[in-house]
Amino acid sequence: MPLFVFDAGYDAAGLTHGLSDTRAEVLVRIAETRVFHPDPPARNATTMGRPRRHGARFVLSDPGTWTPPDATAHLFNPRYGRIAVSVWHNLHPKLHGRGRWKGKDLPPIVRASVLRVDVEHLPKATARGNKTLWL
Repeated sequence: MPLFVFDAGYDAAGLTHGLSDTRAEVLVRIAETRVFHPDPPARNATTMGRPRRHGARFVLSDPGTWTPPDATAHLFNPRYGRIAVSVWHNLHPKLHGRGRWKGKDLPPIVRASVLRVDVEHLPKATARGNKTLWL
């Protein structure tokens, strides 16, 4: 199965939605300022009004909003030291009716897995202290 890999700045939801009918995987680096949502909790049968489309906020830069990861892995690499990978499945961004989705009655829900990769150190010295990668 083909794998398309993109750096930050590309529209991860647009790429995922656009390639949804193909047998391909999309991997996009995302900024830690992004916000995702799980599906909302089940509705009570007596609740009136339009059903919610989005669950609680999952803010990449705020660990207090994270749910427990669906899977984790811990490994070691001579170049990066200790590596920890966490993954959360079925999260989606809140899309709005502009840009690619302009003119749509309701923007789609584009579910994906969000990965956090933490490394102990980078191969080359850098002034950037953050060694976390979101995909």
